[in-house]
Amino acid sequence: MGIIDNRLRLLLIEDSDSDAELITRLLKRAGFNLTVEQIQTSQEMTKALNNREWDVVLSDYNMPQFDALSALKLLNSTGRDIPFIVVSGAIGEETAVSIMKNGAHDYVMKDNLTRLIPAIERELREAQLRQDKRKSEEDRKDLEDQLRQAQKMEAVGQLAGGVAHDFNNMLFIITGCTELMMDDVPLESPLHQNLTMIMEAAQRATSLVRQLLLFSRKTTRKPVIIDMNDLITNLMKMVRRVIGEHILLEFQPCYNLKSICADPGQMEQIVMNLCVNARDAMPNGGKITIETDNLFIDDYSSLKIEGYKLVNQINSLPEAILKTNANIFDIHKDKISKHKEFIVLTISDTGCGIPEDIHERIFEPFFTTKDVGKGTGMGLAAVYGIIRSHEGMMNFQSEIGIGTVFKIYLPVADNLSVCSDNNISLSEKAISLTQTTIGNKQTILIAEDDEPVRKMIVRILENSNYRVLSAENGSQAIQLFEKNSGTIDIAMLDVVMPGLGGDKVMEHIRKIKNDIPIIFLTGYSRGMLPETILSQGNYDTLQKPVSRSEMLSKVKEFISKKQNKD
Repeated sequence: MGIIDNRLRLLLIEDSDSDAELITRLLKRAGFNLTVEQIQTSQEMTKALNNREWDVVLSDYNMPQFDALSALKLLNSTGRDIPFIVVSGAIGEETAVSIMKNGAHDYVMKDNLTRLIPAIERELREAQLRQDKRKSEEDRKDLEDQLRQAQKMEAVGQLAGGVAHDFNNMLFIITGCTELMMDDVPLESPLHQNLTMIMEAAQRATSLVRQLLLFSRKTTRKPVIIDMNDLITNLMKMVRRVIGEHILLEFQPCYNLKSICADPGQMEQIVMNLCVNARDAMPNGGKITIETDNLFIDDYSSLKIEGYKLVNQINSLPEAILKTNANIFDIHKDKISKHKEFIVLTISDTGCGIPEDIHERIFEPFFTTKDVGKGTGMGLAAVYGIIRSHEGMMNFQSEIGIGTVFKIYLPVADNLSVCSDNNISLSEKAISLTQTTIGNKQTILIAEDDEPVRKMIVRILENSNYRVLSAENGSQAIQLFEKNSGTIDIAMLDVVMPGLGGDKVMEHIRKIKNDIPIIFLTGYSRGMLPETILSQGNYDTLQKPVSRSEMLSKVKEFISKKQNKD
């Protein structure tokens, strides 16, 4: 819509060739670079509207096979906002009023064509204003939709995190009791087999809950400097094995790709989850392409990315270049202005595509279109949470029968020296329970507000020859420590407790005995620890539901360190 370099696309409805020639000469003399098509019937008008975009329609009022009111009705039926001006040799005032009521923008008498040029210019300006207003309203609605979606996902994330926390406490009781019972039951007993099945089910539930924590961004990250090209190259063999031989896999790495500060395990999970989803969308074979690239953004308001919006928005877009309006990126302004440089990970497939009516739901936990038993609905939810926790952005575009493209934007590591997590040393692999984890009557202070969880921890430690002082809240833990500070070797503190949380208990303990080792127990993760804890040393975390072997190994590790210092 509108004139560029005085170009004017004119649809002229006129049965008089001489009148048409007169109007054309007039417009050219006015300086218009004219493209004109003359028509005389409704069929010709329908074809012309389908074949080309028009800037203005000029119509004679009455012709043998067609008339202005019919043409106006036909134009209105298309929903297009194109200035429609009637140019007639004879028209009465009543007729003119009727035409204007039906949607014509103006009328000009053929014996007074001096009005035609000003009328066209005015209507083009007003049409452009209407278009700009509609565009602004669409952008505003688009941003509101994005914000609503972001708020919805944030609310779901908070719910998921809270549910995961409670589930972890319950799973800790299940796994702890099961482990203790397995100690008392012979391996060959059918009861031992039943307990093994309970433990396996609990472990699967634990994995599911940890994916919930990934979605809610309340999970542990172990960031290191990563070259995504190297990570993907090393992962390709596993990806090929998972997706099968019927799917072609191609990796197109960017030369001189920037490094990122990220958790390598979580980056691998992103690639694997998206590739598995792509595989499931191509049961009869196809192609998965993985690409990397660098992206520099000097100003968020000037950002332009072909075909995609930077995201929390979950809407597909046309394949054309997206001319970005600044307000589209308002919800990402903090990330873009903070980081400037990103790497772009693109994973595309030639699969069946994602139906448009579920675009806004695909990142929700437990939402899946797969058959029962074939998907948990946590794959994309976990990807979403991982990317958000790394201050990244993501978006996708999908077309039915053509395929799907996911684009992930991860900030480049600005300061390589700060990308470390020396406080986390807990192995994620199960550690076998051996005699080396048994204590020697060392005293451990426990603070845990969940009574069944607290009792389970006490039982595990006492069965392993430790002396335990048990507190049900932070205030009671401080009182116990003040009375027994000389004998306590380690404090194990729940992070979130009524009244005083683990961080406040730690502060008080360290004032009395600044070298006391502290192990934090949490249904969330180290990523949720307060800054007052993160700035301290000589501590670690155990994420519930922690196995007995992990807990005892960590306790033994800290006691050994303390004894070596003493």
